[in-house]
Amino acid sequence: MGGRGLALKNETRLIACAVCVICGATFADGGLNDREILSANVPDLSAKAWNPPVTPGRTYHIDSAGGDDARDGLTPQTAWRTLANANRLTLSPGERLLLKRGSTFNEELKIRAVGAAENWAEIGAYGEGMRPQIRRNRHINDRCGIIADPAYLAVRDLVVCNAGSGLSFVCAKPGTGHVLVERCLAHHIEGCYRFNSHGIPEWRDEPGAAGPGGRSCGFWIGGAQSRHVVVRDCEMYQCSSGFNVGGLDTFVNRIFCHDNYAHNTSPHPYNLSSRSWMTDCVFDASGWHAAAGTMGVMLAGNKGFVVRGCHFLNQPDSGSPDQGGIDLEWGGDNILIEECTFRNNAGAAIEVLGLRSPQARNVRIRRCKFDRDNHARKNGPAEIQVWGSPKTPRDIACSNGVIEDNGYVLVPGVPFYANESPSSNDWTLVRNREFDFSENLDRAFPFVDPPKASVCGEVWTDRPEAALSATASDGAALVWEQIEGPGRVVFARPHAVCTKATFSAEGDYRVQLKADNGTLWRTARTAIHVLPPGARTFKAWDFSRNLDMQGWRVEDAGTAYESIPGKTAFWNSKSHPVRIVCGDYLVVAVKDSAEACLVTPDEMDVGVICGVTRANAMRVKMQNHTDSRRMRLWWQTGGTPAWKVENSVAFDVKAMDDDDGIYTVALPRIGSVKQLKISFSADGEKVTGTCRIDYIWIGKLPIYGTGQTRSGRARVPTRRRARFF
Repeated sequence: MGGRGLALKNETRLIACAVCVICGATFADGGLNDREILSANVPDLSAKAWNPPVTPGRTYHIDSAGGDDARDGLTPQTAWRTLANANRLTLSPGERLLLKRGSTFNEELKIRAVGAAENWAEIGAYGEGMRPQIRRNRHINDRCGIIADPAYLAVRDLVVCNAGSGLSFVCAKPGTGHVLVERCLAHHIEGCYRFNSHGIPEWRDEPGAAGPGGRSCGFWIGGAQSRHVVVRDCEMYQCSSGFNVGGLDTFVNRIFCHDNYAHNTSPHPYNLSSRSWMTDCVFDASGWHAAAGTMGVMLAGNKGFVVRGCHFLNQPDSGSPDQGGIDLEWGGDNILIEECTFRNNAGAAIEVLGLRSPQARNVRIRRCKFDRDNHARKNGPAEIQVWGSPKTPRDIACSNGVIEDNGYVLVPGVPFYANESPSSNDWTLVRNREFDFSENLDRAFPFVDPPKASVCGEVWTDRPEAALSATASDGAALVWEQIEGPGRVVFARPHAVCTKATFSAEGDYRVQLKADNGTLWRTARTAIHVLPPGARTFKAWDFSRNLDMQGWRVEDAGTAYESIPGKTAFWNSKSHPVRIVCGDYLVVAVKDSAEACLVTPDEMDVGVICGVTRANAMRVKMQNHTDSRRMRLWWQTGGTPAWKVENSVAFDVKAMDDDDGIYTVALPRIGSVKQLKISFSADGEKVTGTCRIDYIWIGKLPIYGTGQTRSGRARVPTRRRARFF
């Protein structure tokens, strides 16, 4: 694939040009012009079709459990322990930085990498087991990694999570670019949207991860010199923005961006590229809640851009504006949206916006499926909506295009196309067909759909093994993978729908099943909680389903709605109180409240009996990022009319904790429990901060008392007796 010749016909030339540019062929600006790109075939950049050339040279190894920074790092046996030595490196052609699988680093990776066209540099993984993780403290100022001015760099098989910003690639100097990011996962990258609009009290007036890439993106790749970028086979969930890719000649391929329910942010991915492609991606609830709206993906300023074979699904309704599929936000010219599926989105499938900047021009939407979008009757309402008003200047409302050969099933009262602009009327609709039922639409447009995948609910066991069951589409390639946990997980049948998993240590694990049909893929995850031998589970709330508080409610949190002033009144933002289940956690923000608490429903029994042979302990796993040092558990039995202090127990917690802790509270023999309450302040002192609760568990443990463990680490043998009143 080294060909440097350009004397080829249009479609062939694009394939050679795209691959050669990435592999190192140099062109003045590379690629096709804006108009040629729309009619060209998209190059196949799957892992089996193209890989950058790497002739391994000096290789550095890092092992967070068994390494030592005093060693040379050049072999697995002499690996470093932290990222400190790596952060002094500039990787040269063929040099590699490898993180050991199973390792977890709570540090920012700050490295330089300058490979060569014929021999790329590489950052990746070695060993077996869970992908290495850069896992921070869930603070808005935390960043997982930044790579300044990379050139000819491949990054593979990493997980970045629990930060305000994920992994950033800043291409500012001439000659930089040529970046491949593949098989990486970003999750729980949350924080920035507009200053102070996040609703998290302890983040107030904090700037977020400083510098480029500080917008809470899982992966941020851009800069003035960003060129020839490939992002493929990557996953993002619970991010304020799954990814932001900008530059020239970029390829976003086979991305699964889903379940980004970050609150008070703008959790849609961005693509700001020109002469570029985005193909075979799945955007499933890829954005949720924002003051000014959120979409499946936002496109802006794209000149010569193809979106092909992508699916935009299930954008939920949070009350925000928009919440549809593709947002053509501003600018751009010669954009093709082809053979894409838009299904069950709360807002318009495609929105042509341009609030203060000129709208996109020469847009072609063809051979796409539109299936019951805009059910929340948002902007338009319509499947395709061109924005405007009588007051919109003509130089802003200036879009035009062709909408041809599409099929659609409409929500009653929602038209296929609506143009609200008095001047953006140069749109042509040709051969678009309405269908009565989705099944008819699918038969007429037999596109490849994302495979189905679902897994069993969370498992609680006192044994070092568990049976895992799932369902998946026939014919899809399957693989189970560990994504969190204090030890190693071994799957007896890693490529089967159902398997037995073995766990090397007690603690909490998350695993996922990936289903891949060769074109599109998705994952489904669950958790396994390995309890001490002899433990028994009577009740557990796992908060694993987004927006489902499983009966708990938040009272007296002290937080309130705010309007956050922007630079102009037009850009004022909104901040809503944060009390939400998202990304496997119940997140509760508290501000100056002595009464803040969680309560189970008063109309429904908890259904647990506390006694000699029954439940004797409660466990809460959470990150207590409040200033509280003592919390209190209350209970009511059938005959108790009100909360009484004698029916409560206080327990110590770690204030402003940077990690998850497990707090175990001994329960007295109180009989049948009707209702529970957890107060964030045990003794009436005001509390401020945020709690992220992974689960609340009630069961029988072999030993009474309180203890605490750290997520992903060995068990801490501390025992603290809870105080009864």
